Amino acid sequence: MENLKNNKKLIVVVLIIIIIAIVFMIKNTNKTGGGYSVSKNEALKIKESNSDITINVDTVDEPVYFDTILSDKTAYTGVKLSIKNNSDTDINIIAYNFSLLGANDIELAKVSTGLQGFNVAESVDESELLASDIPAGQTVSGYLYFETDSKDIKKLKVARPTKNKTNNKSVVAGQEIYFEYYYINL
Repeated sequence: MENLKNNKKLIVVVLIIIIIAIVFMIKNTNKTGGGYSVSKNEALKIKESNSDITINVDTVDEPVYFDTILSDKTAYTGVKLSIKNNSDTDINIIAYNFSLLGANDIELAKVSTGLQGFNVAESVDESELLASDIPAGQTVSGYLYFETDSKDIKKLKVARPTKNKTNNKSVVAGQEIYFEYYYINL
């Protein structure tokens, strides 16, 4: 009889540990900020209520040095992307932010499609830059230029604005903006 009581206690303890582990795993599933990761050469698909896009990394170039508006001989790494708008309406990705991450997910450089032209305007033909307007059913290709000369680039992080307030928050111009993060391994 004593063994039966001990077995019941053991079962209860094991069940409690399992429940705690499940709760812990559920809490940490949002670690990427609501998004997910894809492998190198795999398309990243981001679907939301009003848009559906697919992002592919075409190339990651060696760093080049540009004379910019702000300084001379600044190192930039060009990443060529193709983004397909799979939806029925035109979309704009100007609010998306893109980052290059190194080892241990350390952010090496960050750029927004709306601001990148200002940084490299004197050195790059604007037609090479990734457009932020994507017509319905169309694919646009172009470069994002990141201010880094790192050779240790591991991932491209895509930050998409969202209304979901459980995700990562940033304050931009006094406004709270929440992002979902997606990753492409490079």
